[in-house]
Amino acid sequence: DGVNNQIVAFHPLGGGARAITLRGDGKRRVASIAGLAAGADALYLSVPACGCIARVSRDGALLDTFGHGALAQPGPIAVDRHGRVFVADALDRTLKLFVQGRLARTWPAPVLGLERIEDLRIAEDRMALAGGASARAVLLRILEPAP
Repeated sequence: DGVNNQIVAFHPLGGGARAITLRGDGKRRVASIAGLAAGADALYLSVPACGCIARVSRDGALLDTFGHGALAQPGPIAVDRHGRVFVADALDRTLKLFVQGRLARTWPAPVLGLERIEDLRIAEDRMALAGGASARAVLLRILEPAP
């Protein structure tokens, strides 16, 4: 909810909704959200206004941001069970991997079999990528992190 600067969480069985007000100050305010993913430790928001990822506690407190300078137009985002953050950058048509807030790897969408990445989801050790105009989906296996 961009007007009220909050995330509204709906109960999966249709119960009442819960509003999580995003809290920050001045420059550290989350002004827009293009994508949201739930990690084990926090919520991760892709924020085009700052070209970054915001890590937010489940009560709405802004914990930190990362990806400044590495992301131009962050969009769909997913977090794997190891806390690695994958985000699609619409401007340069890439998938970017962040580990502990640092850019670790970049894949151009065509290398992944898509013209552009419109959405992505992670379940266990699999990532599904969807390309909009091509009406194509790609399923990838995510490797375990190096020890």
